[in-house]
Amino acid sequence: MKKKYHLIKWIKITKPKSKGGLGIKDLRRMNISLLCKWWWKVENGEGIWQEIIREKYLKKGMICMLTKNPKNSPVWNDLLKVRHIYLKGRTMQVGNGKSTSFWHDKWCGLVSLADKFPELYQINVEQKCLVEEMKRKNWRPSFRRWLHEDLQNKYTQLLDIVFRYSLNSDKDYARWDWEKSSIFSLKSTCKHLCRHDYGLNFSRIWKVKLPLKIKIFMWLVIQNSILNKDNLGKRKWKGNKSCAFCSENGSV
Repeated sequence: MKKKYHLIKWIKITKPKSKGGLGIKDLRRMNISLLCKWWWKVENGEGIWQEIIREKYLKKGMICMLTKNPKNSPVWNDLLKVRHIYLKGRTMQVGNGKSTSFWHDKWCGLVSLADKFPELYQINVEQKCLVEEMKRKNWRPSFRRWLHEDLQNKYTQLLDIVFRYSLNSDKDYARWDWEKSSIFSLKSTCKHLCRHDYGLNFSRIWKVKLPLKIKIFMWLVIQNSILNKDNLGKRKWKGNKSCAFCSENGSV
């Protein structure tokens, strides 16, 4: 029940060790990763609950085209909030093209065609078209108005990309871009969510053969976070701030 001092900010503690932290899992990021795993299982797994979800929510569209609806359960609408993170890490491997959105899914590059050619997407009349449907049209999307010279050039670039692909009788399936095995993993998702963290890598501390509590103490010393009298003074400590050996103010 005693009041204790916080030595260091939690946001630093939850950084990976390679970026200056202690590698303690951030529960918010871990929760997002688990929800992304749920999306992966809905799309790639087989079971009773997958069949129920697909019949209730995915019957009229694919994951990339779902929208929030007041009639949906609150849990499902909350899952839709992290869908964009899942879609960033997922690429569709096209077989027959019947489960891949022509504009919204990543299937012919690192980004979707809607993101690569936003001007063409805005005036396209088949924004919910499947790859298989566009193939039957000989890869010729329709537009609401005439394309000026700049859009004609972009349209030519679009055709150059899609004409490289051919369909077959296999089913479409998802690949996970953030893992070498192309299979979803929590570790790769958490790592991606931490990609903007930065800091020094104290590998020499973590590799040395010492008890963990001593390693953490050394890490705190480098962070200037141990409770010496200087740091206690910054925390409005009312004790004597002079050195116990020389009676002068210092950091001892």
